[in-house]
Amino acid sequence: QRITSNGTTAWNYDGVYFGPQWGVDWSQATIVSDGTGGCIVVWSININTDPWGGANYNLYAQGVNSNGALKWLYTIAVCTSDGNQFGPAAVSDENGGVNITWYDSRGLISTQRVDSNGNLQWGTSGAPLWIYTAESGKFPSITKDGSGGAVIGWDDKRDYVNTGYNVYAQRIDVSGNQQWAQ
Repeated sequence: QRITSNGTTAWNYDGVYFGPQWGVDWSQATIVSDGTGGCIVVWSININTDPWGGANYNLYAQGVNSNGALKWLYTIAVCTSDGNQFGPAAVSDENGGVNITWYDSRGLISTQRVDSNGNLQWGTSGAPLWIYTAESGKFPSITKDGSGGAVIGWDDKRDYVNTGYNVYAQRIDVSGNQQWAQ
């Protein structure tokens, strides 16, 4: 639901349904402004329909315009790679799209840009920022860099024995290229 500056609702009385049309396990939704009065929502969802097959959490996104209509014909599959994708964080790309980051069970901290038309910009599974050993890097956060890219930071225990948890960061440009040496 969009709330105007005077506190009234701008869309349908019960908001806009933007998610998939099947009964699944939703979690970890995040929302960002699209800069034009609408928003983009990113979430992790378990799409495994086999009750004995375990979880398979993937990331999806959908935009809603300022009038409360869905921006894209289909919900966008941000990352559907093997394993589970968790902890999505998102920030506007300053052009009507979104930069997203997450961690997953494949051992990656990854990022993806979805443009204002709902197109994935950095491959079908995003761009890996850091390949870690299991349980090493988690809980990424993201902020704009002022040029359409982003700076992403995360908790990391790659040298846990000597230093405990540390915080690492990487800057990506508008094309998804890493800007800082590892």
